[in-house]
Amino acid sequence: LEGYAAGGCLPYAKAVAARQPWLRLYLHDWVGLRPGLSRTVPHIKSYCRCSPDGLRIAWFLLTR
Repeated sequence: LEGYAAGGCLPYAKAVAARQPWLRLYLHDWVGLRPGLSRTVPHIKSYCRCSPDGLRIAWFLLTR
């Protein structure tokens, strides 16, 4: 479906990656559990509720 080119949606230059080696611990290769899913790009949705003054988060939900 998207394949290798789908990674182009991550605006992350090699020069920046070289300065942030610790970030590599948080990046993973996607492997789908069913045939064909490995070729699709996973996505998430995130939701949060902030306090009226915008200083605190009441709750946060991350889906995959």
